[in-house]
Amino acid sequence: MTIEASAAADEVEIRISDQGSGIAPADTDRIFERFARASETGKRRGFGLGLALVRDVLSRYAGSIAVEATSLTGTTFLIALPGPRS
Repeated sequence: MTIEASAAADEVEIRISDQGSGIAPADTDRIFERFARASETGKRRGFGLGLALVRDVLSRYAGSIAVEATSLTGTTFLIALPGPRS
């Protein structure tokens, strides 16, 4: 897993990348809904709450999360938060 952060005057961006099997294009928006899970990967399954909770917490702070890139060799999530106020 790789975590990168960058800051601009008005926004902080955090990118989290893994080397997993990727996310099917049809699932990239749906995985942020409660109880939604990506297609079967053969690994241990969760309840489909983790990314929904992350999205809810970020939205309380005017932030967002999205799948920035995905392929058979991994996925990158982009978290955006408002920058510090002067």
